[in-house]
Order: sequence, then C-alpha cells, then structure tokens
Amino acid sequence: MTYYELTDTGTAKAPFGIIETYHRVASDSAGNRRSDLVYTNNPRQAFVNRYVTNGTFASAPHYETVVRSVSKFDQVLETANGGRNAFYGESNTGSARTNLCFFEIPQVTPLSIAGLQNADLSWTAFSPANQIGNSWASAYVKRNASAEKIGKVTNGGRGDARYDRPEFPVYDYSYLLNEALFDSCYFSGISSEIVPSRASGEPGVWDAPVATVKRGYEQMLKDHLKDPEENPLRNSRMRFFTNGRSASELETELLAPEGCVKIGASLQVDGAFNVNSTSEKAWIALFSGLRDRDFKVIDGTPPVKGKTAFPRFRMPVGSDSDNWMGFRSLSDSEIETLARNTVRQVKLRGPFLSLAEFVNRRVDTTDDMGLKGALQAAIDESGVNSSAMYDTFSTSAYPGSSQKNIDIPNTGVGIPGYLTQADVLQSIAPVLTPRSDTFTIRGYGEARDSGGRLIANVWCEAVIQRMPAFVDHTDPAYAKISSLTPVNQTFGRRFEIISFRYLSRDEEPALTS
Repeated sequence: MTYYELTDTGTAKAPFGIIETYHRVASDSAGNRRSDLVYTNNPRQAFVNRYVTNGTFASAPHYETVVRSVSKFDQVLETANGGRNAFYGESNTGSARTNLCFFEIPQVTPLSIAGLQNADLSWTAFSPANQIGNSWASAYVKRNASAEKIGKVTNGGRGDARYDRPEFPVYDYSYLLNEALFDSCYFSGISSEIVPSRASGEPGVWDAPVATVKRGYEQMLKDHLKDPEENPLRNSRMRFFTNGRSASELETELLAPEGCVKIGASLQVDGAFNVNSTSEKAWIALFSGLRDRDFKVIDGTPPVKGKTAFPRFRMPVGSDSDNWMGFRSLSDSEIETLARNTVRQVKLRGPFLSLAEFVNRRVDTTDDMGLKGALQAAIDESGVNSSAMYDTFSTSAYPGSSQKNIDIPNTGVGIPGYLTQADVLQSIAPVLTPRSDTFTIRGYGEARDSGGRLIANVWCEAVIQRMPAFVDHTDPAYAKISSLTPVNQTFGRRFEIISFRYLSRDEEPALTS
C-alpha cells in the first residue's frame, strides 16, 4: 500500500510512505530481516497466527510488515512483468528470481513413502515445507515430545491476552508422519504409465482429463509375468514370488479388486539393503546407485558424469550448480565421506527395529540424536551443503522451549540445492529394510575317541530365507497378524533352506579355544 502527497489540484505528486508485508528472504541487509524459507516454515500454508506457537510470537519469524517513508516509486518492493511478479528467494530485489521451483506435482506414482516428500500434509505454516522423509526437530515443540498442547501463556507482557486451546496442539509433523507411514505402506511399482500433456483456454479445462494412459497397470502386470526381463516393473528390484502359482493364477488373483492388499505377499526385493549395515563399502554401493544416471532437466544441464545426483524433483528446472532451481550431486569422495558418517551414526544409534526409527530423530533431549535422524546427521557431518549456505537468521522469535532445536540457523537449509535426508531417501528407500530375510549359517561337528583325540571334523554351510508364507498354511500370507492362528502368532513365517554344502578344508575358519 502506497501513500501519496497531493498537490493543490488533487493530482498525485510523489509517494511519501509505504506499508509492505512480505515473506522474508535468505539475504536481506535491511534491519537483518531474513529467515529460512522451507526449513522451519511451510510457505504453502495460507495463514499464520500466534496461538499455534504457544502465543509467544510478537510477530511471525518468517514474515515482515514494514512502514517506511519513500520519495520515489522505485523505492518500493521491486516487481517484474508490469507488477505481476515479485522477486523471492535470495532477496526481494531484482538480483533474485521471479520464478522458483520448490515443490513438485508428481507425474508418476511413487516407489516408496519417501517419494511423497513434496506432499503438503501440514495444516499450519509452522512446520518444514517437506515433512515426509525429513527429521529435523520441530522449531515449535520441545525436543523430548512429538506434540505439545497449547497452554495458558501471557502475551509477552503486552496486555492480558492468554491462549488456552488444548484442542489445537502443535505437532512435530515430520516425526509423526514418518512414524505412521514408513512401515505401514507398500508400493509395488505396478502402476499405469501416464503421459502428461498441456491444455489451455476456458476455466472448464480443469474439469477435463489432460494426461493420457499409455499402458494400464493391468497390461503392465500381464507383460511382466509373461517376460520379466523384457518388461521390468518400475522398481526393477522387485521379483515375483509365485509359490507354485502359474502366471494366469497370479493375474486372476492380483487383478481382482482386492488384489492391491495381496500383492505384497507375492513380491520380493532382489538385494534389499539392511539399514543396520555397518559396512562402508555397502553404503557406498547403495548411495552410488544413481551415479551417471541421466534424467530430464528443464532449462538446465544434465548431471555431470562421474557424480551421483539426488534430485528432489523428477524433472528439475535448473542445473547442479543452481541452488534455487537445481539439484545436488555428490562426487565419489563425498559419497565415501557420507557412507563413513552414516556407519558412524548407525553404530551410535542402532540397531533400528523399523524404518521409521532409522528415518526419525530420537524424542530425547539428552544428546544431539534428538535434533535430527541418522541420515541427516551424516549429511550435515559430511559438509556437502557448504555451497548452499547463505546467511544466519535469528532464533529469538521462536518459542523459548524449542529454540535450541534449530541446529543450523542458516537461510539456505532446505532449498533445492541443499541436500536433505528426504532427497537421499527418495532414491534409496524403495530397497531399504530394517532387517534381513536371508541368512548364511555355518555349523561345525567333530568326533573324538575315548582319549579325547580328534578323529574327524567337518564344517557345513546353509543359506536360509524367510518366505512370505506362514508356518501354518491355514492363514494366507497377506492375513492380518491379529487374525492369525496361535501357531503362526508364535512362529511367524516359514524359513526355507535355499542351499546346503560342506566347506572344503581351505574354507574352514580357524577354531579358537
């Protein structure tokens, strides 16, 4: 809003004052008015209020309202395209961008819960912009809690306003969403191939379908069962477990309306990765899975050869070096450092009994494990985000009980060029597991005479695998645990011997007394 000084004739002469309300930016030297954009703030939410943060904000930490004097029109907030676009990101001036890509509308179905990191499941601005897959402690909830009731709080000594709204608690959205979803949802990769297109014209265009189905999920399933090598699933690590059933029998069962709740019992992951692994080489191999992989980049350059990219979007709008529109790529040495720090975190925090436990922080204040999850801690320790750092921001406007949860008060945290835990999980989560289902067991036997002298000895080795079927075949593999027979509730799923052999003498491990 701009105020004008008027001449005697009533015509506008010059502006003399302005009221500006805007979202703070990453670098703003005007009175240190800067904030993070997506780290402790969800800019997609349309409202901000004080009671959802215990009533302690004199003003929200991400928004600015300024009343100031001006003498020229070019002293107001800069705009472009005839005032239709403002500048955002690094600053509110012409040195910033008029278009930024922070979120993605998916064009294909996800392969894991981590693929939903761009979904906005927060009802308030007071959460990270990408909740699923990230693990930062909430800037609005005590570190030893995942939610907090809004109690009575005096309005900072300014008046008698008090806040008592227990029906509106403040949540640690990332923690609760990860806990609820990571071990409860299954993505088979069997989904229709969609071809997006464009349309323009009257408003009614929104009511008509635009994307077309290139190949339906029914045909995809049939093609895969007919020739798995020629027609892999979108998650190419998935393998069908037939358990003696023919392809036609599987088709009939899985294409039925209830097939979606049964398909998990018929698919196995070839080479699932146990998050409790303490092998640096294994983590390097996992993180490097997308090395030299090509993907479409809009208005940018493809990833550099010899590096591993972790794009937040399926089709980034910028290049590797573009913090505001691009993506992050890691060199081989950075991958090695990340793997080494991940192993350190696994040893420090493990064993993890679920994927959610691996993804999430500890709800604790005794140490730094309550600040972030294992993978985010490893990323931060590796120093791979130094090029995405901008300016520090003040934490004084946040609730006093949770200010220390903001581990890195830098305005660059979470922007597209800043590698987050959710970015990495989006690439690797489809093959992660908190336990192993295939084991190698070695046994030793010997015979001695009456004098205790060794007559013969032998080593054997068996590879066993946990299968989807239960010990008691009365229950189908997809049955709910609560409905199982007593035998299956006690012994669970069957183990099968995949191979058995005797070790040769040069393979036998040394015996210790």
